[in-house]
Amino acid sequence: MTALSMAVPIGGTDLLAPFPERWEVQGGVMVNTHCLFPSGDHVTVFVRRDDVRCVSVVSDRGAGWETAFAAGLDPDSRACVRTALAAAEQAGARFENGEFFVTSVPDAELPGWIIHLANLVQSWAAGLVSRARSVEDVSLDSRLLQILDKQFGAAAVTRGVEILGDSTRPYEMTAVVRLRDDKRGLFRTVHQHASSLFACTTAFGDIARADLSSPRVAVIAGLAAWQAADITLLGQSATHIIDVERGPDSALRRLAA
Repeated sequence: MTALSMAVPIGGTDLLAPFPERWEVQGGVMVNTHCLFPSGDHVTVFVRRDDVRCVSVVSDRGAGWETAFAAGLDPDSRACVRTALAAAEQAGARFENGEFFVTSVPDAELPGWIIHLANLVQSWAAGLVSRARSVEDVSLDSRLLQILDKQFGAAAVTRGVEILGDSTRPYEMTAVVRLRDDKRGLFRTVHQHASSLFACTTAFGDIARADLSSPRVAVIAGLAAWQAADITLLGQSATHIIDVERGPDSALRRLAA
């Protein structure tokens, strides 16, 4: 099969005309869609056409599985497979061996099924990653609050406080700590994904224009795993970056001094 064989006309039109980004692979064609994984990568769909029967198989070739695995999840776990089977059934597709697919797609329905399958894979992967991040967020928040309570005393630590930025927009801090000389320390946990990183830099940047004196502390876990560029970006709006896994107590003592 060649890429040209996918241009079998329906009324003189290219079957894959809605998808200009496509390329030939062994056994079929890969199609780039507008759907995005949590990483920002496009969802690509594999199409294999039966030129005799004029029907196609449409598959994600395990791209959703790979995205979940890259996010630190176990996509072969019973919970992940159960959600995949349910999502596939609801969408009229199938899920086997880590792959979402649909068979015997008529030519007239091919573009629609490509988008439908891409949306299915995008939604399933995003749901898994979102739930994993929620657990991760709660875990880091809990670790930070325990450390702050120990270092400053629970009476000095207020959880989940909204702080106004210069724009008058409110931003939620994981905690605000009462420091010496009526100062306050603003603490916000940050995770290794773009939405968390940019949310923190936006919040701290806006707050700094309204209150330059309060320390703005970005709290992370596992500095060694972070990209240097992301830490640099974080440091442009945070006055301190503390890693809960690398001696946070000493860093907090310096902050309180």
